[in-house]
Amino acid sequence: MLGTEKITRALEDCLEAMLILKNKKGYIRLRDLSDMLNIAPSSVVSVLKRLEKLGYIRYIKREAILLTEKGEKTASKILDKHLTIKRFLQHVLFLPEDIADSDACVIEHRVHDITIQRLKALTKIVLGDPDLRKKISEGVRGV
Repeated sequence: MLGTEKITRALEDCLEAMLILKNKKGYIRLRDLSDMLNIAPSSVVSVLKRLEKLGYIRYIKREAILLTEKGEKTASKILDKHLTIKRFLQHVLFLPEDIADSDACVIEHRVHDITIQRLKALTKIVLGDPDLRKKISEGVRGV
């Protein structure tokens, strides 16, 4: 949940996917979004209408899907949480990338901002200390 209004996991997932597409391709298309989220285009349209009503996007049928300033800010925060958690899981806990990515997607929706900041700090410490990283690797890989 971000800000003062409640936003569902599905809406957060859609915002995150839209930002990834925008960063990758420079634009957001309904078909690409549908493929990325693995849901039918008609279901994506329902989500887009809800996001537009909340002020996160501007949706012009058959023409454009645009993130508003509010949408871009929120999507960036969600993506940052995802990448922070994934990096921690993959490079500190030595989980395979697919598991780290999948778990990050679940965790990102419920984790507090303070927790994210501490995960970033801890990850930086561990990655900056090869001896500590080796010790952690040996400890967690035996589990």
